[in-house]
Amino acid sequence: MSGIAATVRLDGGPGDAALLERMTACMAFRGPDGTRTWSEGPAGLGHALLRTGDVAREADQPLTLDGATWIAADARIDGRGELIRELRGAGRGVDGDASAAELILHAYAVWGVASPERLLGDFAFAVWDAPRRRLFCARDLFGVKPLFHARAGAELVVSNTLGCVRLHPGVSDALDDAAVADFLVHGHPEELDLTVFRDVRALPPGHALVAEDGEVRVRRWGALPTGAEPLRYRRVTEYVEHFLEVLGEAVRDRLPEGAASLFLSGGRDSTAIGALAREAVDRGERRTELRAFTAVYDRLLPDEERRYTRMAAGALRIPVDFTAVDGYEAFERWETPALRRPQPTDAVLGAIEADQLAQAAAHARVLFTGQGGDAALRETRSRLTKLVAAGHPLRALREAAEYAWWHGRL
Repeated sequence: MSGIAATVRLDGGPGDAALLERMTACMAFRGPDGTRTWSEGPAGLGHALLRTGDVAREADQPLTLDGATWIAADARIDGRGELIRELRGAGRGVDGDASAAELILHAYAVWGVASPERLLGDFAFAVWDAPRRRLFCARDLFGVKPLFHARAGAELVVSNTLGCVRLHPGVSDALDDAAVADFLVHGHPEELDLTVFRDVRALPPGHALVAEDGEVRVRRWGALPTGAEPLRYRRVTEYVEHFLEVLGEAVRDRLPEGAASLFLSGGRDSTAIGALAREAVDRGERRTELRAFTAVYDRLLPDEERRYTRMAAGALRIPVDFTAVDGYEAFERWETPALRRPQPTDAVLGAIEADQLAQAAAHARVLFTGQGGDAALRETRSRLTKLVAAGHPLRALREAAEYAWWHGRL
């Protein structure tokens, strides 16, 4: 991801350009394609650019369209066609190949602080609105892109890189006891705005931050719908068709021009993504060179990952690179920069992840993983339990028998 940083003096005094330069330089590892800063009066923005080969132009940032409102963003905007039509309908002259940052600026010009509600995709951004002397930051609904902030006296610092925020001399290294306790018990903070550092807060998913008139306010701008009426179709196949339509559109939105890597397991999630990506390429909707990467165990434990991945990759005509990870040890290379994390982690085999990411990055700057699909659909009760509880014991028995027939086990 690209790096973003923002600073603003809440008392209206001149900003610290030297601090902004240090913060932006701290994000150089995120920005192999260059770092830039902009500052004026009480505010400043920094950006470290990672080009992903997106079909849309990736403009250099910080960016302005009118000289008055500036943005630093790490964003991918989906549903571009519909958004551009809405913006043009509102009188904005939007290019069809406008970058994500440009689209966000246009959206802010039309809808102001309500603009995130009109954006679809993964994003974290900071907008400095000079006429209103307002810093406006927002994070996407699912929290795919991180965003951190800290108030140090009269100054507010914001970045998607935690270590960048901690560079401010007024931000202490003191730990947050509640966050540390959560990590020790749960492996992560239970409160979405906590970090292990007392002075640094995370902006929760679907939230926005507004710094204006000397005050800093955090508010929720969106949430996943709850209690919505479920979809009802006559045929089971209609559910499948609808799901494939939605998932296919999501994959196409994310496919870049050029190359893309895929962590392929041979399981449902990553294989479904690979299949839909292959369909989009075969239909000529995208010109993307796909390559898969898979970690396997050959000796340490029973593992059919290699077999199933080879079957899936062969069917999808996607070349695959296997990495045998039997020889990795717990805490291997723990102190090296590649494995260093801004907050505590319980990933004792982080060296495997680091090496796999390096492999994937050597092929492309866009990586599909399939991670999160099972978790999003996971239920605490089994399907059979839910069927019985809903008054369908015979159906539960029939499905259990069918499963046993196909899989040879319950």
